[in-house]
Amino acid sequence: MNWLLLRGLGRDQRHWGEFPRLLQQRFPEDRILTPDLPGNGSLAHLKSPTSIVQATNYYRLWVKEQAAIGPIALIGLSMGGMVALDWLNRFPEDISFACVINTSMKGCSLPWQRMRLSAMLRLLLFGLISKKQQEHQVRLLTTNMQSSPQALERQWYEWAKASSPGCFNLIRQLWAAANFEIPHLTHHKKLLLLASSYDHLVKSCASRRIAERWKVPLIEHPQAGHDLPLDDPQWIIDLLMEQKDK
Repeated sequence: MNWLLLRGLGRDQRHWGEFPRLLQQRFPEDRILTPDLPGNGSLAHLKSPTSIVQATNYYRLWVKEQAAIGPIALIGLSMGGMVALDWLNRFPEDISFACVINTSMKGCSLPWQRMRLSAMLRLLLFGLISKKQQEHQVRLLTTNMQSSPQALERQWYEWAKASSPGCFNLIRQLWAAANFEIPHLTHHKKLLLLASSYDHLVKSCASRRIAERWKVPLIEHPQAGHDLPLDDPQWIIDLLMEQKDK
């Protein structure tokens, strides 16, 4: 099995924390892949795609270049979850199953449900505050269960100084996410849909609306924040073990 981990808006493979290592421990014979989206992390010098379809096409090509042999399981967080849904919808033969975490979709939820108004206001101020303050605000919006939040912020700040997406790439990614919509998903049996009840960035009702539209189960974490893989990686991995055994 090849596990492809897809991050969200403006984040990259460094932000997965312990999740890839723990996933590898649970599935030692599998391959864990953590590509960056153009415009983020190691690819910050490139232009970001302006649609989720473009992002999916990029990742599919990247996987082929890695000579990944065998089934693929997608784990997509937020905007990465949109890519996972688009991939499952357009190329279901590629995918064993997709785990989609704290995502949203145009046509299912209102704009202020897809991103809380308080989060929108904080993001609008990003151009006026330092990188250190930006990472502090991101941490407040995305995590609830960190034992050393200040240490996490310091690490994120060091990464941001080394490489971070530019303003225009963030706008391109926001545009892609804002316009993402799939009216129908025929391969919903391959979908594991997860959400955090106390997500401070995206309202959990956005995931509930997707579950209702496609009549798929939704499993909610009662405490974690938007970055569920960071807050409680073991909870997700236990669910993935159940999904893989089906």
